[in-house]
Amino acid sequence: MLCKTIDSLLAYAFEKDFFVGGLGIGVPGITDFDSGTVIHAPSLHWKNFPLKQRLAERYFVPICIENDVNCAAFGLWNSFYPELHSLSFISVGTGIGCGSVFAKQIHRGFHFASGEVGCTLADVTDLHVAHPTFGSMESLASGTGIANQLRHLSQPDLPVWAQNATAQEVFAAYRKKDPLAQKIVNNTRDHLAMLIVSVATTLDPEVIFLGGGVFNTGYFLVPQLAELAQSKLHFPLKLRLFRQGQYCTVLGLFALLMP
Repeated sequence: MLCKTIDSLLAYAFEKDFFVGGLGIGVPGITDFDSGTVIHAPSLHWKNFPLKQRLAERYFVPICIENDVNCAAFGLWNSFYPELHSLSFISVGTGIGCGSVFAKQIHRGFHFASGEVGCTLADVTDLHVAHPTFGSMESLASGTGIANQLRHLSQPDLPVWAQNATAQEVFAAYRKKDPLAQKIVNNTRDHLAMLIVSVATTLDPEVIFLGGGVFNTGYFLVPQLAELAQSKLHFPLKLRLFRQGQYCTVLGLFALLMP
């Protein structure tokens, strides 16, 4: 499937006589930037998968394999905020990831896993719960997590709108002041605030940006998140919404391929 998509894009580029400077892929998981190996990407069922090596056997162009949120953070900094000393970009969608840029460089960590904030513990009891795919925090506070909160409720107690509801539908019900939706959204908000405090105190970036699919409809949470997180910090927090993160991933890959 991946190669079929790449072949289609290359065919279009050649048809339009576009210059192809390389091939870049943002992966939702822990990715070794140096070797191009996907160490752990549960949503793709990849573990220690030599993606760059496999692609290099088929495509004879420069290849860049990087974590998708790292790409977005680098694209955000490089294309929109190059004047910043540092930034972190927390993406909340199907899962939760965080990319950070310090001194013009992506902060990847020793194991290339510095942005795996979805694995932050949502509760002390989660120390004794297995999370083989989605991490503790993203199992509760991502788009998937919002749906999980509904599934864990007793089915007979669910209103009609909540049957198999998506995160978008939960936010819509919240705006209509539905009590169940308010409970779920407020719980999600509080856990995201905890996550923001963790990122702020661990990395201390100049600005933390929020984005991802959840904030397309949950954008109204940002002022609440800023107030909650700031109340726990002893230094100023700059928290901003950035809603074009999907474009930043492409811009980041472009900058990495053609610095």
